Amino acid sequence: MPAVRLPAETYFVSVDTPVLRGAMERIEEHFRDLLENGAQAAGLPEGCYAAGQYLIPHSINQRGLYGTSAAVLALARSARSPDRIRLIEGILRYIADRRSIEISLAQSGEEMSALTTRLAQEWRTAFKCADLLYALSAAPAVVNGREHLLNKVLARIQQARSATGGWAADLDSCGEVDPLATASIVRGLSAAGAPVDDTDLELVRRYAHDERNGSIYVRVFCLFALLETGDRGEELYALWKELLEKLTPRLRDRAEANYEFTLGNHYHYVRVPWQLYLLSCTSLLSPLRIVFNRHIRTVLLDSIAAVNSAEGYVYASSGHMRSTRTYSILMDTLWGLEHTLAASRYLASVSALANLSVRIVYSRTTTWLVLLVAAAVGGLSLWSWIFAQKFALSAVGPELFSTGMLAAVGLMLRRLRRR
Repeated sequence: MPAVRLPAETYFVSVDTPVLRGAMERIEEHFRDLLENGAQAAGLPEGCYAAGQYLIPHSINQRGLYGTSAAVLALARSARSPDRIRLIEGILRYIADRRSIEISLAQSGEEMSALTTRLAQEWRTAFKCADLLYALSAAPAVVNGREHLLNKVLARIQQARSATGGWAADLDSCGEVDPLATASIVRGLSAAGAPVDDTDLELVRRYAHDERNGSIYVRVFCLFALLETGDRGEELYALWKELLEKLTPRLRDRAEANYEFTLGNHYHYVRVPWQLYLLSCTSLLSPLRIVFNRHIRTVLLDSIAAVNSAEGYVYASSGHMRSTRTYSILMDTLWGLEHTLAASRYLASVSALANLSVRIVYSRTTTWLVLLVAAAVGGLSLWSWIFAQKFALSAVGPELFSTGMLAAVGLMLRRLRRR
């Protein structure tokens, strides 16, 4: 992870509503540009919008359920506007008619065969259905087509639930229950206001505490899913402290994890941006740590700085392309932080004081004042030393004189070397 640089115009060291809102607006701009101008929009019916894996408008003509669900979530978390509703409704129209639209755009028998397989796999993939469910839950209720799609996804998920509780990654009721798939669906059900069976919650809780057999990154997401269902017990607080302590050394570099699963005889993977999930857990359980824990603060500042950079928020291990799914998760994380800031009685004041202090320290006025004071003290100490005046700073005179001589010699040597 590169060193976090404070922005030139707005210095900040912690959560700050204007800074969070600025980063969210930047993410929204990326998605709007992709939806309206991206190569993947070619051939779509009028008023339909879709997204692909990458958040780069002119990259490839690819559309998928991960990227399209990500676009719904990002717009749902953006500022309210009539134009936002129009875009979300256009995306939902595409999702509802996705099969017929894509079949009409297929240009060869081979492409049609691959398309048919891909479309069938989408409704078998727990993570894609969970992402869509969560995004639809976040969308405004006034959006046309939302309820129909929401009920369709809920029916598919309930159909695939195991008789003993939980879900398989392959959304097969007879398949092996998968920890990440179950946690993802439980989170989506909770967000949609659908009932969550106690058996499913207990499974997620068991996965979150399974230190021996569970991936620590999956455990972070399981904890986050439980917190989003409203559970704030001491048991989860202790688990969060444990996970934070173990993962703190890995917060120095921007990182995600790849989670492998199988569909039929083929391996697939889904990305787990666990640092963002851990940041969200911290904001829900201990908001002040976002201000005072330098590791958590680094994750937050790095994500905001990256969003506003030309490179973007990317993971080195995953290439240089900006991921639509990762950006939507970041958008959701910043949105959650903004609401935590608004809900807390003290966090906004503490953050404002911290940010104000940093802005004052880094301001031009402070810099000039320090330089003037330093020059005045240096001149006074040299004067008192040269003229043998009894003054408290006269003892500093020789040190300042020798420092100045060394600086001058160093400057001359650099000039000679250049020549």
